[in-house]
Amino acid sequence: MRKIITALVLCLSLLVLGCTSKPTVVPVAQEFNAESVLVKPPEFSMQPPVEPKPLSYGADNSSNSDIIKENNLNAALDRSKLKTLQDYVRKLFNTSK
Repeated sequence: MRKIITALVLCLSLLVLGCTSKPTVVPVAQEFNAESVLVKPPEFSMQPPVEPKPLSYGADNSSNSDIIKENNLNAALDRSKLKTLQDYVRKLFNTSK
């Protein structure tokens, strides 16, 4: 009889002590914001391309060659912007991670 009473006292004391423990608080996960994680593309490459100047009809070769040089320089600049954006996209979707 003594054994049963001591067993009941021990069980009741464990139950009472178990209830006094503090509940664990689970932190709430914040909403994922992709803009804060991803690196933004370079501002230089986000500018729109430059429209080429048309050649003027009947103009001399020197003025037309100047326009052609300017158009070629603008096209090279636009190609470099495009390559920069392509590298940016490749880094975003790199599958070898």
